[in-house]
Amino acid sequence: MVASRKREVIVLRLLADGYDTASIAERLSYSGRTIKKILQDIMRRFGFRNRVQAVAYAMRIGAI
Repeated sequence: MVASRKREVIVLRLLADGYDTASIAERLSYSGRTIKKILQDIMRRFGFRNRVQAVAYAMRIGAI
């Protein structure tokens, strides 16, 4: 798996665990803006309307 995809999965896992953007950023030592960009990229690529859809999809396919 490409490093950026691993990072996306990690972000989705933390999101599924209830962490908000700021908490994810702090936990991964990224800026909040970077986390938002990662989530926007995921949502744009798959056509999700919100973060809940992104997490639900990742759970359905077994990514998290």
